[in-house]
Amino acid sequence: MNCYRYYIPACSLLLFAFCMSVSHASDYLPWQVGDLATFQTEGAGHEIIIVPQLANGGWSDYNNFAGFGHLLVLAKDRHEQVYLKQEGNTRRQLFVDFAAALGASTSIRIDPCNHGLVVIGNKSEQLVTPAGTFHEVIRLDLTSNCADGGVSAAWFARGVGLVQWQQNSIAGPVVYKLVRARIGGVVLPAPATRQGVDITTRFPEPQVWIDVLSGPSTQLRKAVEVAMEVSNHTGEELHYEFRSSQRFDISILDAAGKTVSAWSRGKSFSNVMGTLIIPATGSERFGGEVELSDEAGQPLAAGGYTLKIELTSMSADESSHSLGSARLSATMPLEIRWAQ
Repeated sequence: MNCYRYYIPACSLLLFAFCMSVSHASDYLPWQVGDLATFQTEGAGHEIIIVPQLANGGWSDYNNFAGFGHLLVLAKDRHEQVYLKQEGNTRRQLFVDFAAALGASTSIRIDPCNHGLVVIGNKSEQLVTPAGTFHEVIRLDLTSNCADGGVSAAWFARGVGLVQWQQNSIAGPVVYKLVRARIGGVVLPAPATRQGVDITTRFPEPQVWIDVLSGPSTQLRKAVEVAMEVSNHTGEELHYEFRSSQRFDISILDAAGKTVSAWSRGKSFSNVMGTLIIPATGSERFGGEVELSDEAGQPLAAGGYTLKIELTSMSADESSHSLGSARLSATMPLEIRWAQ
C-alpha cells in the first residue's frame, strides 16, 4: 500500500506532498519504493543506507536487507508474512510470520552464513535507537553458521519496520541501529514540534490485479481500501462545515477525469448540515473501500486511473475550509491489470 504524508502550513490549506512511498503490506515491514533508512554501528563506525526498489510480481529489491545483503523481499498484502529470495535463486523462503506466536520458528537458507532457524524471541520489546524510541518491537533470533558473519538477531517495530540488527564478527557482535529514515511519508527522528495540518493517507499498491488466481478457480478482486488521517498541529480547533452527514468520499477517476466508481455510491446520507471539529493536537480518520466496478456492476477495464480521497466539506466563512480554498484531499495513480 502506498502511504503519503502531507504537511499544510497554518496560514494555508494548500497540500504539500512531503513524501511518497508504499505500505499496505506487513505492519512490521511497511517499506516501499521511495522509502530509505540509514543504519549505523554503535559509535557511528559504519553506515548502511537501505533503499527498496521495485521488482517483478510485487517483490521489492533491497540493496541490503537486515544485514543479509542483496535480497528480494515480499511482504504479503493484508498479512504479516515476509518472504525472501536470493539473486539467482527462484525459490521463495518464508522469513517470518509476524502474526505468529512467541517462540514460533521458520527455517531459512540465506548464503553464506544463515542456514537455520528464525525464531520469534520477543513480541513486546521497547527499543531505543538514534531515530527514536520504539514500542511493540518484535525481536527475531537467527541461527548463524559463521563465526565471522551472519545475522544473529533483528528487531522490527510496528509501523516502522526494521529498526536494528546484529551480526557476528571475529571481534564480537556488531549492532546496526536505525539513525534516520523516511518511511511511508514519516520522517525519523520525528521533528520536535509540528505546526499546521498533517495529512497521512493510506493507498493500495500503484498496480492492482483485478483478479487473483487461487488454484483452479479465479476470484475477482472487488474493492481497494483507502484511508486518510487529518492531524491538527495548529494550536487551535479546526472547523469543517458539511451539507449532509457525509464527511468524505473516495473516487476512482478514468483518464478523462470522469468518476467511474465512488465509496459513496449506493449509500444514503441525511440531508442535515453539520460541523466537524478537530481539537488542537487531535486527529480524525476517514476511510473505507471503493469498488473496482462501474455503475452497472461490471469490473473496471484494465488501464490507468486516479484514486482520490477527500473531505466533502464546503467552503465557508469562519471555517478551516475557507472561501476559495480546496478541500483536503490526496490522490495517486492507479493501474488496473487483469491476470491472464
